[in-house]
Amino acid sequence: MNENNTFPPGFLWGVSSSAPQTESRNGRGKSNWDVFTDKAGKGDIYSNKKCTEFEENYQEDISLLSQAGIKSFRFSISWPRVQPSWNEGILNKEGIEFYNKIIDLLIRNGIEPIPTLFHWDIPQWAGDFRDRGLAYLFAEYAEKITRQLDSRVKKWLVFNEPSSVALLGYGTGTFAPGVMSKDSMFAAIHHVNLAQGLAFAALRAYLPADVSIGTTLSLSRTRGEDDSARNNEAAEKAWALFDAVFLDPLYGKGYPQDLLPSLQPYIQQGDMDIISVIPDFLGVNYYSRLYVKADSNPLNFFGFLSGKIPENLPRTQSSFVVEPEGLTELLLYLHENYDAPVIYITETGFALDEPDAVEGVVIDDPRSQYIFEYLKAALNAIDKGVKLRGLSYWSA
Repeated sequence: MNENNTFPPGFLWGVSSSAPQTESRNGRGKSNWDVFTDKAGKGDIYSNKKCTEFEENYQEDISLLSQAGIKSFRFSISWPRVQPSWNEGILNKEGIEFYNKIIDLLIRNGIEPIPTLFHWDIPQWAGDFRDRGLAYLFAEYAEKITRQLDSRVKKWLVFNEPSSVALLGYGTGTFAPGVMSKDSMFAAIHHVNLAQGLAFAALRAYLPADVSIGTTLSLSRTRGEDDSARNNEAAEKAWALFDAVFLDPLYGKGYPQDLLPSLQPYIQQGDMDIISVIPDFLGVNYYSRLYVKADSNPLNFFGFLSGKIPENLPRTQSSFVVEPEGLTELLLYLHENYDAPVIYITETGFALDEPDAVEGVVIDDPRSQYIFEYLKAALNAIDKGVKLRGLSYWSA
């Protein structure tokens, strides 16, 4: 690290959240996540009916951000709130007004707004990503909402974690819409990539030159649970499916060859040119490395399973491990293999049981130490040439 152990001038410090995890259902249309969480057995665990009611509490929340010295706030636009029904494509005035108020208040408090256009919540009327048509509906929505919120916003994020949408929503069934199908998963992979590319094109056609457009991928360097050839091969498969199938086409490298036969049925002429947008900046969500082991069960179309995590690594309540050197490794890999992109860490953080407050103060030493270690890892990458321009802690 540099001798002063400091980040460069202008480094953007922020926090991140999302509409599906902070806004209640009040005042918006039904989403795919509403349907998913209302299924038998889902509501008690994943209920999104109330959340933190950000739509009611945003003024107090933003005031707290300002008091804490936060310089940026990444939040998401709820598509079901601004377009609760098709209604010939007309947006909901109340929904637009809500996000305009948020942006105005952030700017008045010296906080840069960084909206995400899609953080997993699809209006129920729009269907899902097994359907190619949703990509075009999303691009239309993206253009309309950015025109409504205009050039006060200097950084837009198009997607949050397309891998989570496609793989967990249509492959494992653990996210909305809860589908478990190889064909559905590969259809969703291509269609979320296409939706992202179409939205980039729509925004770049009219936004001013001083507005940057990026997107956020969840990325983790993958490793076998041991150093066997079989598990190392599984780690390569995991990188291709969880990371490269979204990252490579974004930067004009096409789909990984091993996955191309499964994706080919969904690719139409011109699609790959649309998907290859080379964003103005890359948002990276990082928590830890991904450890896997090979699996030859023919019913497992992934070809691998979650592997054992090194026992010496501390774990958070969400079962993520604390692995700062993995962050440095990932950032250097992106720098060296994707033409040195400008990067913002758009999510990182630690789910921990907090101690009781003492005279109104929570002494949260483990979390503080983990954050410090990740900051050192980020600074180490900067010192090695990575164009890391900011970091946001995941707060909701």
